[in-house]
Amino acid sequence: MAEKILSFKDLLEDDIKHIKEIPEATVKLDVLSDKLGKDVYVKVKGIRNSEYAKLASTYSGDDDSATYENSMMVILNGVVEPDLHDKDARDRFGARTPKEFAEMIIQG
Repeated sequence: MAEKILSFKDLLEDDIKHIKEIPEATVKLDVLSDKLGKDVYVKVKGIRNSEYAKLASTYSGDDDSATYENSMMVILNGVVEPDLHDKDARDRFGARTPKEFAEMIIQG
């Protein structure tokens, strides 16, 4: 069956309120799950293109360090639960900064 191509008329007639909603998902952290012997999940949200471009421009360069730092900025802004900025949660893990907390839970 061929896919239907949306016309402009279709877009005007459809209910498109949900298009602007930021998607959320639950993602399993495999490494941390393996280390703890039970499934560990984080809740993440999508990041708008404009926000991503702003985050990606924070660190410039083509080296691995800039790529890593940009990835961490996306993670810090995209993870909803746990709250990586929560001081009590960071203290429990011995993380001084949200970035350090993110590295601990993502890399295990």
